[in-house]
Amino acid sequence: MRPRLRILCTLTLLACLLTGGPVPAGAGTADAPPPTPGTTSTCPANCWSSSAPRDSTRRAARGRSPLLSAEFDRFLSAFGVSAAGANAGDGRTYRLHFDRADDLRATREALRRDPNVEFAEPNYLLSVSRTPNDANYRDQWAPGRIGADRAWDITVGSPVTIAMLDTGISRTHPDLAGRVVAGRDFVNGDDDASDDNGHGTFTAGIVGASGDNTVGVAGISWQAKLLPVKILDQDGRGPVSAFAQGIRWAVDQKAQIVNVSAGIPVPSQTMESAVAYAIGQNVAVVAASGNQPDGVQNYPAAYPNVIAVSASNRDDRVAEFSSYGSHVWIAAPGQEIISTYYRDADTIAVLSGTSASAPFVSGTIALMLSQRGDLTPRAIREILRATAVDLPPDGLDPRAGYGRLDTFHSVILASDPRPTLPAGAIDPPSGKTTDPFIFTAGGFEPNEPVAVWLTGADGTYRFYRNQPVYANADGTVRVSLSNGEPLPAGERQQVTAYGEAFNPANPQARRVATATFTVTMPVNTQAFSRVAPPGGADAPAYFQQTGHTLGGPFLRYWQQHGGLPVFGYPISEEFTEVSPSDGKPYTVQYFERNRFELHPENAGTEFEVLLGLLGSNLTTGRSFPPAPAPFESTEARVYFPETRHSLSGEFLQYWQRNGGLPIFGYPISEPFNEISPTDGKTYLVQYFERNRFELHPENQPPYNVLLGLLGADYARQRQYLGP
Repeated sequence: MRPRLRILCTLTLLACLLTGGPVPAGAGTADAPPPTPGTTSTCPANCWSSSAPRDSTRRAARGRSPLLSAEFDRFLSAFGVSAAGANAGDGRTYRLHFDRADDLRATREALRRDPNVEFAEPNYLLSVSRTPNDANYRDQWAPGRIGADRAWDITVGSPVTIAMLDTGISRTHPDLAGRVVAGRDFVNGDDDASDDNGHGTFTAGIVGASGDNTVGVAGISWQAKLLPVKILDQDGRGPVSAFAQGIRWAVDQKAQIVNVSAGIPVPSQTMESAVAYAIGQNVAVVAASGNQPDGVQNYPAAYPNVIAVSASNRDDRVAEFSSYGSHVWIAAPGQEIISTYYRDADTIAVLSGTSASAPFVSGTIALMLSQRGDLTPRAIREILRATAVDLPPDGLDPRAGYGRLDTFHSVILASDPRPTLPAGAIDPPSGKTTDPFIFTAGGFEPNEPVAVWLTGADGTYRFYRNQPVYANADGTVRVSLSNGEPLPAGERQQVTAYGEAFNPANPQARRVATATFTVTMPVNTQAFSRVAPPGGADAPAYFQQTGHTLGGPFLRYWQQHGGLPVFGYPISEEFTEVSPSDGKPYTVQYFERNRFELHPENAGTEFEVLLGLLGSNLTTGRSFPPAPAPFESTEARVYFPETRHSLSGEFLQYWQRNGGLPIFGYPISEPFNEISPTDGKTYLVQYFERNRFELHPENQPPYNVLLGLLGADYARQRQYLGP
């Protein structure tokens, strides 16, 4: 069989032919941009040139460039090719030139259908994302990191009003000129909201400094309206009353976003009430988490439904100075940030802090609202959560929240793009929550990166980032929609696939395919239904109290490692579940206090049955202060450097008597008082990787320490059990 050779076409076709040998290489100049589907295009006259050794080429008719053979020449002529030459340096890839092409897509498809053609694809022009010409943009590392430069290919914003609760804004700064609207000073009680500190002008520039105006820096939303609400004086301090007045006034002035780069470490009912008023009026409230990494919550960042922002650095890590806690929603650049500034005169400055991080999120929300103005604060939070780039450690954590801000994909999801391609297909059309749903859609550009996400009926999103999605050589996308987290049962889901390739000749042209499907009730819920007592001599053990059986390796493990006091009754039968840790299916069984997972590859060892990390799973997002010094073990206290926590007293005695590390894992908290979800009373508790200890001093040992019903709690979280 003759070798298969490839052809690169100047009017954006790449094909592979069976020919007798290589075609001499040609050197090309600038190519035409990729055509918009359904349009016609012609190639510039200077888009191709060629040179080749005299003894291996011939001049083709009509000025066609050197080709190897008449057979090859005739083949290309059938497609209207006027010139061809090897162009990719591999001796098999060819670039074709057309004098004209009435339908480039049809020509490309005709080449693909030919049995001698391996593939055909556009000969794209490479280009950078939009790069503003602002004088100091080269010093701005953050916009490129969060994908703002790619988002500007979609939108540079609209007149969305952002209230900046800060030290005021300099109206004379050339990078903010014409963008600052009349504000209010709630420190001095007048209408002069000019900046006498510099901080407010700095945060305003991050949100909305004019981009592509040759001056200073580029903000995130170039068309936003900046509403200065001065709540801090020249020293950067201000009373809660000024904050409360300011945020209510801003909402009444029709602000759509409130940015607060300030806070206090104690809660205030006055402040909380004002925040609730804003959110109740469908205003998004964004607040800096603070600059003290001590685990102390700052307000208003820690109030419900506020988007609390921590700081990330150039290395995509949370900055060491950033405050943390379970309230943190997202991280954004906050270290070595350059922006507009005012100190005796308008200038620029480089500063660090979560005060810089919050405006990146506010500017992103402004871009989102420019695409869809009816987004609610809840929808905004959901989109930011779904698109956030996970930072170490994996998953939701108190330092980065759901991860680092991704402006580009947040804008895409917010745009709620309508389909422009034929509907995709779901296989199977519906099924159980753990089924591997496969989505397939065509019409994308070959090898195009594609953003894929699910939109639930309840307005939640699931964005597929862990496995980057690309169209294959024929423009088809095929992606699994299942992962370790089951899909909600009984809800209608819409999957959207959005082609990310940007066409500068037609910036608004996007390739979008959608499909909808409904997930049936998970088979896993059936495993939690009571069963009848089994019969026969070899029947498994049956527990009338919960109506479930227990047998095989799970029964042996239960009997050998504590039985009823440690694990409780079984609350399910055995069933197959996808592990949240590694995404693999395992045979599992739930108990009141834990979950057993069968590993037959470890049969005959102590690791044949493994316990779930339910203590860790159920405390995801909570922040537990580390153990106090000394950071070493003593006679009365064991210190675990693996988790930076200690174990002592009754909890240590119980841990040692009932299995220790294999059964309970490391401690992940120190003892603290917590209200029990079972009886509403307060108990001293301590969390471990696999369980929770609860102290009952009114009971005699061994019942002075009781274990949490974490198996039942986790089953409810996974929707296997009702409330």
